[in-house]
This record gives sequence, structure tokens and C-alpha cells, in this order.
Amino acid sequence: MNLYQTQWYVTTLLLCTYGSLKEFRPTVPFHHHYQHDALNISKNILDVDAHPILTYTWMLALIPVFLLVDLLLYKPLIILEALTYIAAWVILVFSNSARSKQAIESLYGWAAAAEIAYFAYAYATVSREKFRMVTSFTRGALLLGRFLAFSLAQLFILLQMGKYHTFKVISVVVLCISLFFASILPPVSWKRTYEDKLLLLELKPKKTLDGRHSFRDLAKLHIKAILRDIRIIYANKITMMWSISWAMANCAYSQVENCARMLWKLKAAEHPQIYDGIVNMSCSLTGLLVVLVVLYVPVDWSHFGQLFIGVHSLSNALVLLLISHTNSLLIIYFGYGAYSVMYQALITITQFNLVDGADMTSCGFVFGLNSFVGLAFQSILTIVIASLFDLSTVTRPQVRANCAFSSAMSNVST
Repeated sequence: MNLYQTQWYVTTLLLCTYGSLKEFRPTVPFHHHYQHDALNISKNILDVDAHPILTYTWMLALIPVFLLVDLLLYKPLIILEALTYIAAWVILVFSNSARSKQAIESLYGWAAAAEIAYFAYAYATVSREKFRMVTSFTRGALLLGRFLAFSLAQLFILLQMGKYHTFKVISVVVLCISLFFASILPPVSWKRTYEDKLLLLELKPKKTLDGRHSFRDLAKLHIKAILRDIRIIYANKITMMWSISWAMANCAYSQVENCARMLWKLKAAEHPQIYDGIVNMSCSLTGLLVVLVVLYVPVDWSHFGQLFIGVHSLSNALVLLLISHTNSLLIIYFGYGAYSVMYQALITITQFNLVDGADMTSCGFVFGLNSFVGLAFQSILTIVIASLFDLSTVTRPQVRANCAFSSAMSNVST
């Protein structure tokens, strides 16, 4: 099937279906509770031995991914993402050992790194005037999948209709279906990509004996295209601002998720009924609505982008200050929800402005490099927190320090 002979909306529908299915993992909201309470795995193993593996694996996996994603033309890495998710959840079904948790975190890191191919593929398959639409759709598809998964999980919990093992089996089945959709995505034409790179690099094609070109010719252009995009993105003040915003937003959001999990653990003894699924479900639904409409707000982001990022960072700092000092679980839930929705708005606007603000030939490289920078900062932040506090226990000062560092990271982009 020739991608460019396929209607763009068919390709986008297939991609978004894959995105929703890969995020349909009802195990996620209750995963930590299940491991700690049901399996009796210690907090030290979960928070010190297993969880950091995700961040470090994700960061290291991004290096080969962002260097090769545009050369491999996205689809192979989308399939890799689906396969690694399946492998992780199969291990989750059949093994409950501490060592298996480390393997799961490692596989999850590879899957998270490969996700940049999902977004880059969308822009490689549509014309520029469709960028706004596919940005909203691909981001929204992920949130739709999470909303449906978390809704199902919370319903099962409240009605006591099934055990956690049921969630694991459902997750594996749906992930296998997502692999099917990944495999039927139309491949990106390397010949068309070669011609596009030649055009943007303002080079004349070299004639071969038979007048044709090979994939090797595309590979030779790959490095030139990367160097060109680095100059375009990081030498321009506006696109540089959005790149920093991408990196810092992802760094801060990951830390805030950890903070929220810590706070929920602190309050768990006082609130035996678990509502984490409702919180995640509400965040996903609200975030879905936001990402579908935010890019259609008539704003000139080239003029008001920095102001938006500044207001966003200040709002985040106030929310984090509130949730790190309150004793109300309800306020913690609402604060985390507000932060999550603001993050979805920011990352959607940032992603669109990156691809719309420059004629890039290597979207995957730019997305991956920005994510790598964010994870590098997150790793440094984790090391600093670990040097100040015992990660095997959860204390208010630890959470407040995490929130303070996260606020600082989110303000760097301004």
C-alpha cells in the first residue's frame, strides 16, 4: 500500500486507534497498591530498586531511538513499542517477583522511548495544513484510551466485579490488538522522504546508472538532515523556547506524578477506599477535551507563547505549593488533576508549535532529543532528592522538596 495514495484520514484513524489501544491498560491506577498491599513487595524494592530503572532505561533507550527513528521511517519503532508493552504485561501476568518488576520497568522504558515514532509518523503522513488537527487527534487518542481503561478499572473496583489479575489479562489482550493496528499502518515511502529531504536541504539528486535511488541514498542524507534541523530549531529563539518547554514540562510532570503517588500513600491509611482510578479517569477525560480544542483558540503563539509558558509555570508552582502543604486528600486530588490538565494543554501547544514553526525533516529526532534532555534533568533531580532523603520512606519534607524542584524545572523554560 502506498501511503500517499491512501486518504490521510484513514491513516490518522488507524494511528489514533493504535494510540488509544496501547494506552488501554486498566492496571495502571492500582498497580502500586497491588504490588505493595497484595504482593507485599516492600516500598524500598518498588521505589528504590525498581522504579528508577524506568527513568534511566527510558533516557538511554532514547539515544538510539532519536538517532534512527526518522531513518527507519517510524513504523518499525511503533511496532517495537507495541511489542515491548506486550512483553512487559505478559511478565506482569505470569511473574510477581521483585526481579520481574525490574524487567517490566526496563521494557516500559523502551516502550516510552519508542513513543516518539507515534507522533512523528503522524506528521510524515499528512500535509502541513493538517498538522493542527493531527496534533489534537493523536494526543487526544492517548487520553481517550486512558479514560476508558481507568473507567473500567474503577468500575470493577467499586462493584467488586473482578480481581487485579483480571485487569492484567485485559491489558495483554488489548495490547495484542494494538499490535495488529500497528502492523497495518501504511509504511512511509522512503522515496518520497528522500525527495522531501533533498528539497529542504536544497540539494540536487545524484544520478545513478539506472536513474533510480536507493535507501542507501536516504541514509546518507539522514545526518545532513539532522544537522540542518538542529540549526533551525536550536538557533531560533522561538523554536528553542518551545524545545525547552517540551523538555522541562516532561521533567516536571514526571516528578509531580511521583509526588502525587507519595501523597496518596501518606493518606492511604486514613482512606481505605481507593479512588485513584476516578482521579486518573477525570484527568484523562478533562485533558482529552482540552487537547481537542486548545489549538483552535485564536492565539498568535509566536507573540504570546512566552507569556503563556510563564503564566502556566506560575500556576503550576501555586498548585504544587498547595498540594504539598494540605492535609486534605480531596485538595490533593483536585490539585493533581489541575496540574495534569495544564500539562496536557502545554505539551499539545508545544508539540504543534515545534512542527509548525520550522520546516523540519527530522521530527522524530527533535522530539526524542527534547525528551532526552528532560529525562536527563529528571535523573539529576532524582539523584539530588535521593541524596537528601531516604526514598524507601515517604515524608512531607520529601514531597515538598520534590514539588519545589519540579516548580523550578517548569520555570526554566521562561
